Amino acid sequence: MLAVLVVSFAQETPSTESSETPPAPAAEVAAPIESPAVPEEPVAAAPVEPEIPEAPEQPEVAAPIVTPAPVAPAAPIVTPAPVAPAAPVVTPAPAAPVAPAAPVAPVGGSVDPDPPADLEGDNLIAFHRGFYLNALAKANIIGNKGCWLYGDYINGVPNVKDPVSCAMTCESDLKCYHWNFQVMSKRCDLKAFNGGVNRDISDWITGDAVRYTNAPAIVP
Repeated sequence: MLAVLVVSFAQETPSTESSETPPAPAAEVAAPIESPAVPEEPVAAAPVEPEIPEAPEQPEVAAPIVTPAPVAPAAPIVTPAPVAPAAPVVTPAPAAPVAPAAPVAPVGGSVDPDPPADLEGDNLIAFHRGFYLNALAKANIIGNKGCWLYGDYINGVPNVKDPVSCAMTCESDLKCYHWNFQVMSKRCDLKAFNGGVNRDISDWITGDAVRYTNAPAIVP
């Protein structure tokens, strides 16, 4: 670029002396070859980061005042009750010997006889018969040795084991007029109105109900 300006300036300057021998032409200077200008690479601008607006400052909030929970009053101290002294251990007294049970009286009040060990045969039968006749007399019931024959009504009344109960059972049954009691086997039989009595039978006791003794005589 500087060389071009010099040549242009030389061409534009007028010659002052026209009569002078013109100077020898100067050798032409070749214009320098300009290298094509290399375009400058554009410098990429650094990206501008957008400014982040600052968050407004939050006003400080005072923490709430926590009211402490009321404290429960302490439980009163309970004084334990005094422990009573243990009762002394009492040794039980030895049990008294149990007396043998007395004979159980039946409904009529009589008890089973306890004959001597040496009695046997007719003597043993007589002992039992006398014992039961005595029990009937104490109960105001008439009984005699013997047996009412015929007129069977109930033979072997259950749960009757003495002549007093046998007589009372007959008295409470309207169909019974006589009763028999076997002194050895303790059997009670009830008899109807008809029949007759045999006084020679030694191991039986017999009696009549009140309805029989008050009954009107049978007219033939």
